[in-house]
Amino acid sequence: MKKKISLTNIEGAVSVEGDVTPITRNPISKITPERWGEMSASELHAQREILVNRYYGALQAGLLEGAKTIQNGIMAIDEKLEEIGIEGPGFL
Repeated sequence: MKKKISLTNIEGAVSVEGDVTPITRNPISKITPERWGEMSASELHAQREILVNRYYGALQAGLLEGAKTIQNGIMAIDEKLEEIGIEGPGFL
C-alpha cells in the first residue's frame, strides 16, 4: 500500500488549487465578467490577452470544452469593446 504524500509535509509546496501559480508563485488573475462593463478599453484588452493565453493553454492540454468556454469569454470582451466604440482585434 502506497502512502499518500501530503503537501503540508513538503517545504515550500503550493497547492494547484490556490491563489498563486505553483511554479512562479505569481498571483492568479481572477477574471470576473461581471466587471467587464466597468472596465476601460485598455483593461478589457488586458483581460482579453489573459483569456487568449488561457485559451491556447487549454487547447494544448486537450481541454476542448474549457477552450470553448474561454472562447466565449473572448468574444464577449470583443462585444464590450465594440459597445464602447473600439473595434476589437477579432477572435484570435
